[in-house]
Amino acid sequence: RTSLGGTTVYATHYMAELDGFLRHSGLRLKADGTCQFLFENHRFVIEATAVRGDRGDDDDEGGGGPSAETNGNRAEGGGGGDFLLYADLGSLQELRSYHPDQNLLRLLAYWNQIQTKNRGGGAGDAGLLRIDSSKADGPHVSFIYYGHVDEIQCPKDFQDMLDRFVDDALEFSFKLNPTLGPSSKDRPLDRDRDRDRDRDRDRDRD
Repeated sequence: RTSLGGTTVYATHYMAELDGFLRHSGLRLKADGTCQFLFENHRFVIEATAVRGDRGDDDDEGGGGPSAETNGNRAEGGGGGDFLLYADLGSLQELRSYHPDQNLLRLLAYWNQIQTKNRGGGAGDAGLLRIDSSKADGPHVSFIYYGHVDEIQCPKDFQDMLDRFVDDALEFSFKLNPTLGPSSKDRPLDRDRDRDRDRDRDRDRD
């Protein structure tokens, strides 16, 4: 963005609208189309971007950092109106050490299915757990929401989405790394997993 007579001017109207929503949340969009903030020692990233391809069908081992999600061609820093919310949940290798008896990638895929079902089947509002291969120290697990500026009707809609994203990201972070927060026992995703397992066991008995 640039300043013209004290007025902030963005490259596109989408970036200006996104910045307007961020202002109501006490945040601002930077000139590169990103916004970063900390909450409970977690770094969150908001990025105005032109996402290419189908946003919901990448496999669990694909992806990269926030910019890697765009695969280049950012269309003048968010010209298409798409944006993403991104949280780094930690090193894949370290997180695997907390789950020695489980296939972590399979667990992430299962949680993605539950998250999508709980949010009504949409990839954006549901959020997705991804493997971010862009980090210097190896793959990390990330959590991403996708959205489009035109889908946000008012600042409250954006704030509600941002609150859901932060809550979901923190929940997954605590589940993946139990040293960061309270026990994840009896959290909603665990209850859903136990319920499905019990249902499958009853079906096998029949």
